Amino acid sequence: MPTEAESSAAARDPVAAIRETAKWLTAAFGAIGAVLVAGAQLSDLGHASDTLLVLAFVGAALALSGVLGALWSTASVLTFEPITLSSLAARPATDPVLVYLNSNPDLLRTFENVRALAAKNREVRDEYRVEYGKWVAATDDAERTRYVKELTRISKHAMRLQPVAAAVLDAAQRAALWQKYRCALRVTFGCGVLASAGVVLFSYAAGGKKDDAKHEHPTVIYCGPEKGKNGEHL
Repeated sequence: MPTEAESSAAARDPVAAIRETAKWLTAAFGAIGAVLVAGAQLSDLGHASDTLLVLAFVGAALALSGVLGALWSTASVLTFEPITLSSLAARPATDPVLVYLNSNPDLLRTFENVRALAAKNREVRDEYRVEYGKWVAATDDAERTRYVKELTRISKHAMRLQPVAAAVLDAAQRAALWQKYRCALRVTFGCGVLASAGVVLFSYAAGGKKDDAKHEHPTVIYCGPEKGKNGEHL
């Protein structure tokens, strides 16, 4: 279980809380999978009829598939990739994360939407790159001084953009992670139902009626000479 420090940190950071929950879900389903493999009564299946044997293997396949699906779903939250302004701007207008950000003017400040912010950020970055190249290529001191002033002006503009971009990216990261977490929970629930059905089916097959005809012991008939009461042969 998470320590007290980890729990308090998760409470302060929703992203950390989501990832912490996903981590323990992954560990729990991994333990369930290990129990399923270790507790399989394969020795008893040798006494089962052909029908029960098929049911047992189908149940085991369903149970392991459910566990592996749940592990994949929850582990995908732990490997979530960071978001950039460019990747946000490239999303379709109907993307839930983009819709959420565009409907929050407090985040965007003076920008109409996320694409406008990304375009301005790209414009400032490209302008700085061009002016920096001119400053490097300049040979006259007066010309270099002019380019330094331009670079300073662009840097100040970039510094005004930085808090807005950071707030938008932070909100986008949280919204996207929460969306992926909710999807993972739905998949995990379905996989849990599948695994439970597989366990029930496997248990029914393992504990079902055995086919005694497969393991019927032959009757031993003694064909030796008969003996009398005192042990002499008749």
